[in-house]
Amino acid sequence: MKAIFYVLSILVIGASAYYAFDNKAKLEAEMAMYEEVNTKRTNVAATIKKTEDTRDDTKASLDKAKDLNQEFISTKDNEEAKERSLRATLEKVQLRIDEADAKLAKFDQAQKEVEEALKGLNVPFNQIESKIQELEDERREKQKKFEDLELIEAKLLASVKGNREEISRLVGRMDEIRQRLARNAIAGTVTAVDPVWGFVIVNLGETNSNITAESNLLVSRSGKLLGRLKVTSLEPNQTICDLDLKALRPGQRIQPGDKVILATTVGN
Repeated sequence: MKAIFYVLSILVIGASAYYAFDNKAKLEAEMAMYEEVNTKRTNVAATIKKTEDTRDDTKASLDKAKDLNQEFISTKDNEEAKERSLRATLEKVQLRIDEADAKLAKFDQAQKEVEEALKGLNVPFNQIESKIQELEDERREKQKKFEDLELIEAKLLASVKGNREEISRLVGRMDEIRQRLARNAIAGTVTAVDPVWGFVIVNLGETNSNITAESNLLVSRSGKLLGRLKVTSLEPNQTICDLDLKALRPGQRIQPGDKVILATTVGN
C-alpha cells in the first residue's frame, strides 16, 4: 500500500514537475512574447511619436511656408504696384519730355521765323527781347495817345450832341415864337353882339390866337377904331368879351363882322 502511495506520489510529483516545467516554458514563451509585444509597442509608440513630431514639424514648416507665401504675395503685389507707379511716372516723364521737345521745336521754328522777319532790321537774336520791349513801349505810348484821342472825340461828340440838342431846342423855341408872333397878326371877327347885356362874342379863342384872360382887344371897321373889349370868358375857339363903353367912340355900335385884334402883342 505504501509502495503504491509512494509510486503515486512520485507520479504526482513527476506530473507536477512536468506541468510546472511545461508551464514555465509556456510562461517564458508568453513572457518572451510579451517582451516582444512590449518592444513592438514601444517601437510603435516611438514611431508614432516620431511621426507626430514629423507631422508637427511638417505643419510648422507648412505654416511657415504659408506665411512666406503670403509675404511673397504681398511683396509681389507691392513690387507690381511699385512697377505700375514707376511706369506711370515714366509715362508722365516721357510725356513731359515730348512736350518739352515739342516746345523746343516750336521755339526753334519761332526763332527761325523771328530771324526771318528781322532780317532787314539788323537785330541780333539775343537783343530781340529788348527790341520787343522797345516796340511794346512804343505801342503802349501810341495806344495811350489813341485812347486820349478817343476821349477827346467822345467829349467833342458829346458837345456836338449837346449843341445839336440846344440848336434843336432853340429852333423849336424860334418856331414857337414865330407862331406866337404870327398869331399877333391874326384878326378876328365879331360873331355876335348882345346890346342888352353888353357882351360881344369873337371868333378868336385860346387855341387859334394869343388871346389870354388878361388881354385887351381892339374893335375896328374899315380901318377905323371903334373901341375896346375886355375878355370875360376864354374858350378854345371863341372869346366872350364885355364892351368898354367908355372907350367906345360916340355914336358907334359894335356889329357882327367888325374886325378884332389884340391891343398889345404877345412877345416871346
